[in-house]
Amino acid sequence: MAFTSSLTQLAFWKTFITPNRFSHDQIPDLSGKVAIVTGANRGLGYATTVALAAHGAHVFLACRTKQRAEDAIERAKAEIKGTYPNAVAGQLEFLELDLNDMSKAHLAAKEFLKKGLPLHILINNAGIVMCPFALSADGIETQFAVNHMG
Repeated sequence: MAFTSSLTQLAFWKTFITPNRFSHDQIPDLSGKVAIVTGANRGLGYATTVALAAHGAHVFLACRTKQRAEDAIERAKAEIKGTYPNAVAGQLEFLELDLNDMSKAHLAAKEFLKKGLPLHILINNAGIVMCPFALSADGIETQFAVNHMG
């Protein structure tokens, strides 16, 4: 038992001395690949969108508001051009998705399917935490509705 615990502790500390395994250079060419990133207008979702698009993926920014998504698309295009000048940027496109309303989530899926594109990469990034108690449009507790049902 003590030996197993020691190995677990060693494995934990190894993460501090192991070099970063995930870098921009290690992402393969994603030309022809289609991705959906939820919550893509800021934070990790935005950074993921930039990385995927910088490698040629057609990325759908699944966000609640069109304006925020379009702002993120413009920022991403500028960032890709400035940071990765030799990159062939993929296409960036808005997909309206409100995970707090199941009918809107269903509509987003239908809209994507209408495009007739395959889905290669799905990044489920959007979520909420520690929000005050409220019910979604479907009568489900908001945090559970957004993080699990949507």
